[in-house]
Amino acid sequence: MKKYAVFDTPIGKLTAEEDNGSITKLRCVDNSGIIESNTQLFDRLRVWLADYFAGKKSTDNIPVKPSGTEFQLEVWDQLQQIKYGETKTYGEIAKNIAKKRGIDKMSAQAVGQASNRNPIALLIPCHRMVGADGIGGYGHGNSGIESKRTLLKLEGHSNL
Repeated sequence: MKKYAVFDTPIGKLTAEEDNGSITKLRCVDNSGIIESNTQLFDRLRVWLADYFAGKKSTDNIPVKPSGTEFQLEVWDQLQQIKYGETKTYGEIAKNIAKKRGIDKMSAQAVGQASNRNPIALLIPCHRMVGADGIGGYGHGNSGIESKRTLLKLEGHSNL
């Protein structure tokens, strides 16, 4: 049974969905009408978010289970490999996936589109993927690019 919780954060209200012991969604979406639940996983997520926005790297691995296409899942898996405080470009992720698939090229734009559909912001850190010539896009948070910039600054990036 799906359960929901809403968290106030510096980038806006995040709505989380839990299903069978995993977070399946964490996004800035309209949360009006949501009936919130209290669960141990939401308690863990609350602590994780508080630590994250206090500039601390949490050691708690919150279980996630995103739903998407095979390609989206591949991209999201690559995003989860980007460590706190690091960034990778859309092109680097595309090259990693191409290499894994045994092909010569992969579209960085397709990688960006898959990232934009990431249902679990922060825990699948799409904000850590940047453009080769700048910050790139961001579809989470109340103010898009400014939210991404805020998250990257929290992780020690001041030049983006």
